[in-house]
Amino acid sequence: MKRIKLGRHVVSDPRICHGSPTFVGTRIMVAQVLEMVADSTPWEEIIAEYDGAISRAAIAETVRLAGRSFSKKCR
Repeated sequence: MKRIKLGRHVVSDPRICHGSPTFVGTRIMVAQVLEMVADSTPWEEIIAEYDGAISRAAIAETVRLAGRSFSKKCR
């Protein structure tokens, strides 16, 4: 399996976190950040939690990607 670019800020690389989606250049897993968003953690607090290693744009992209995974019509 090769590195897959899922967006501008998100990748899946089998050599990093066993292929779980992470933010480019980090070992921060997208699922962890989405859990924080789901828990109503302010985005600025999330950014501070990870010492600025991720941006508002990166968080927004993950929310959009997650939403797209549920937007396909059921038939």
